[in-house]
Amino acid sequence: METKISFHARKRIKERLGVKSQKRAEILVEKAWKFGKPIQDFALIYQSHLFGESWSGEDKAVMFFRDTIYVFGSDGTLITVLLAPTKNRNKAFSKCRRRIADE
Repeated sequence: METKISFHARKRIKERLGVKSQKRAEILVEKAWKFGKPIQDFALIYQSHLFGESWSGEDKAVMFFRDTIYVFGSDGTLITVLLAPTKNRNKAFSKCRRRIADE
């Protein structure tokens, strides 16, 4: 699926990730769509970061890629970008790795 970047998401990429080039942003979003992991694969720390927000739902694809949460619409349009919570980042990753290794 081809990804697109909304105006709001482009602003958030500049603000939160520091990527100013449009081409670089498109490459980053394409990689997040292809290689990102669904947020459901991670610990509840990340999932709880999204609950209660209007953009977390069944018609959205929420992907985790390089310490960043990408929220895509059902048509592949990037809606917004969030930085993952840093407080327990390493703990969440280690729990996720252990759970995947056990499967």
